[in-house]
Amino acid sequence: MKIRSDFVTNSSSSSFILGFTSEEAAEKELALETAITDEEKKTVLFDCKRSGFVPFTEIEEEARELIESDAYHDAYYVWCEQYDKYAERCDSPEFAQFEKDFYAKKYEEFKKSVEGKEVFSIISYDDHCNYRLESALYHLECTVLAINCH
Repeated sequence: MKIRSDFVTNSSSSSFILGFTSEEAAEKELALETAITDEEKKTVLFDCKRSGFVPFTEIEEEARELIESDAYHDAYYVWCEQYDKYAERCDSPEFAQFEKDFYAKKYEEFKKSVEGKEVFSIISYDDHCNYRLESALYHLECTVLAINCH
């Protein structure tokens, strides 16, 4: 399962961690993706190669930090929607536990999404650079983590 932060229209950039069974298989695995055009597949592969392919151990801490930094925003949004508590600043012990549980759930989803993948690449795109490609990256099988950077 992919982790996605809710889309924010004024977001300045988005970071994606893409996972593949091997560096050599990345091109073949991208070729199977249907959400992006052949030209976009070339762009993504180029960006992955430029960023580099690394094992999970080298991206785990950065992924954890990305998820953690995004957890408060997402937990607050869900808290407000589910409990209609917009007026509260969410400084209660209940919200603190909700946020902690929310982060744990997102991190577990991330861990499941990397199963079977051996190499990873972190790429980022500015919203104004290629909106269609950025939007499509959320739906790729190889996307194991997507975070909007506000």
